[in-house]
Amino acid sequence: MLCGGKKDRQQPSFLSEITFGGNEGTLHVVGTASETVQDVDGSTYTVYRVRVAVLVRQGGEQQQGAVWEVCRRYSEFHDLHTLMRALGVVLAELPSKSPFAMMSSVKRSREVGLRDYLNQVLAHCNDEQCQLLSRFLRVNRHLKRGGVSTAPCSYQNLTTWREVADAAPGTYSSSCSPSRHKDDGPMDGSDCSESKRQCAEVGTASLGREVVAGVPHSSLRAQDVGGGVED
Repeated sequence: MLCGGKKDRQQPSFLSEITFGGNEGTLHVVGTASETVQDVDGSTYTVYRVRVAVLVRQGGEQQQGAVWEVCRRYSEFHDLHTLMRALGVVLAELPSKSPFAMMSSVKRSREVGLRDYLNQVLAHCNDEQCQLLSRFLRVNRHLKRGGVSTAPCSYQNLTTWREVADAAPGTYSSSCSPSRHKDDGPMDGSDCSESKRQCAEVGTASLGREVVAGVPHSSLRAQDVGGGVED
């Protein structure tokens, strides 16, 4: 499948123009905390609890609307960054991998770095990048519930952002029709102008046994994804 050029525009994204409870708001990551999780085989690894909030403007003042948390491993941040770069310019710098990832000082530094990274890419992402971010942060899933999920990041409830989400109507508005957002799944782009769509089709890239929708096949190479990043 042949595809047009990458989306390189760096303008405010539709994720920064969310409608919640009848009020316009913006999506922010207000905190990131590390947590050690034990796998079923007894091994441990670090998970980052990402606290997401919708800040709405009401009566001339900014107030906090829906709030939720998602748990992500560093390797998932790495995959997100790689996929976003395949879809356009990413100005934010992802904190680098460290052989000392389990050290407290490294965890604290990475917590701040990952929070800042997400806020930067949330503010400036093109349509396809925003789809990935929405999936990564499970935006629709939690907005429709009014903001929930603060359970421990146990192995049992740690789910990958790359899984196929349940089909359910979205709740936030954008330059595309809200009805096109299926619970953090891909938008088909049929309500977007051609100037925003350089590809006639949206491909599906296989990442091991996971499936990521909304990424052109030609934009990805096998060595681009995963890369053995596990911490």
